Amino acid sequence: MGESLQGELQEKIGYHFNNIELLKRALTHNSVGNELDRGRNYVRLEWLGDAILQHIISAYLYTKYPEYNKYQLHSERQELVNNKKLNEILQNWTSTNI
Repeated sequence: MGESLQGELQEKIGYHFNNIELLKRALTHNSVGNELDRGRNYVRLEWLGDAILQHIISAYLYTKYPEYNKYQLHSERQELVNNKKLNEILQNWTSTNI
């Protein structure tokens, strides 16, 4: 990814990376590269992002619904953290922010 494209993307999302390698890694599909580049793609960042998202949603639900048991909390979290719901949120965010 060229520097001008990196800058344009950062402007559109409203965030400037201190470590540009993280942006490059986040945008690199795991089919790109060879054995020496293993781990220099989005897969590990995706795993970390999923864990952080689950933590944030779990803490939110735990606070919002003190009367729920663990099964109800789990069900609510599963409803919020799924590809269809996240895609819907992203589409809404993209249409208003980019």
